[in-house]
Amino acid sequence: MRIIVVRAAGHRAMPWRNGLGTTREIAVRPEAAPDRFAWRASIATVDQACAFSAFPGYDRIITVIDGNGMTLRIDGAEHRLDRRYVPFAFRGEAAVTCTPLDGAIHDLNIMVDRSRHEASVVPLSVGGDGEVRNTRAVAILVVCLGGSVHVRIGPDAPAVALGRWDTAIGESRTQRPTACPVEIGAITGRSVVALVTIGPAAAERR
Repeated sequence: MRIIVVRAAGHRAMPWRNGLGTTREIAVRPEAAPDRFAWRASIATVDQACAFSAFPGYDRIITVIDGNGMTLRIDGAEHRLDRRYVPFAFRGEAAVTCTPLDGAIHDLNIMVDRSRHEASVVPLSVGGDGEVRNTRAVAILVVCLGGSVHVRIGPDAPAVALGRWDTAIGESRTQRPTACPVEIGAITGRSVVALVTIGPAAAERR
């Protein structure tokens, strides 16, 4: 695994595809094809009622990480996202509008090209004793959502310290799924992270 750390201060701020909001990009792959990426992770700000951008061919998972939540209307059906750290998945081609419930919110936004990848997002509350998750993925992201943590991705990699909204990323050097232990422990008190795994789509696994 190749390991990199993306600090919150290094996020690239950019407008949504439809120009109605802003997002802070954590990582996109491949970096040379931002308009037709394989996967992307970002933290979006939602501060007004508006439509989401359309991403045909992509699967999306959003997780409210700050604020009091929002209501999504997806193809006419209403979904209330009023709890933090609860992932919610939907298809990128759906017609989506959002309304913050009480002030601006931030959400972690994971998008994958479904012809190439599948993704999962698992929120974890960790203490100082930590925990180990065994994963098999093309890419693994550990996003610190609250508090501070130390993270080790892979048995031989050094541990790295993450603060709020910092991210450690492990990527398979061969772009094939790699078995990898992920060790996460809190530095102070209990902390919350999102463990994001990106693997091949079902068709690619055949």
